[in-house]
Amino acid sequence: ATDLENTYIVEGINTTDTGYGGLATNLPNEFIQETEVITGGYNAEYGRATGGIVNVVTKQGSNTVHGSVYGYYKPGAFVAGANVIPREGGSIDHKEDLDYNYDVGAEVGGPIIKDKLWFHVGFNPSVSHSTFTRLVQTQVDGNNDGVPDVDPNTGFTIHAPVSQSTYPEDSKTYFFTAKINGAINENNQFQISAFGSPENSSAPISATLTRNPDPAQAMYKEDLGASDGSAKSTSKLN
Repeated sequence: ATDLENTYIVEGINTTDTGYGGLATNLPNEFIQETEVITGGYNAEYGRATGGIVNVVTKQGSNTVHGSVYGYYKPGAFVAGANVIPREGGSIDHKEDLDYNYDVGAEVGGPIIKDKLWFHVGFNPSVSHSTFTRLVQTQVDGNNDGVPDVDPNTGFTIHAPVSQSTYPEDSKTYFFTAKINGAINENNQFQISAFGSPENSSAPISATLTRNPDPAQAMYKEDLGASDGSAKSTSKLN
């Protein structure tokens, strides 16, 4: 099956996107303790999927303090420049180039009450900035016969640039996780956890429109992502 026909579970919660079927809540690998992939023959508790089951468990604390600090940086100079995708009959095109992308995060876990209560928390902001270039072009008639020239390599009409304008694109995602594990005794344990990846972004309002967008009014802001919480208790009787 395709990725849109799978079910994604984090800490016992079905985090499958209800709109498109993808993963609604994403977490960085540094927050994950275990990933289980079930490709078939699963029990009824994992229903409503024609593909596989992706089950994720986040890290939890122990009697010793442990953690990490990390960072990643991707400069736009290390990424190939975007190519304009040709379209027949159009005079307005666009391309999007990455300026930079970086992640900075930390996670730590340990005891609150030794042998009884433990914690783990993590936070990871991810920032991406790109430049959206809107191109206005004209068809080329090199033979002056009233018929636009065609590029034999692509089969599309040849265009020459007239003008261009650029717009910034920004995206910020705040990954977080928090978990408390407790043991009343060896037969009664509980867990409370919260996690999510709220995101806010700013991008041009369809800069490929035929009108010339006003830079002061051409941007729209969007809030995406999700935040989830779960509680679980496990008891053994007799």
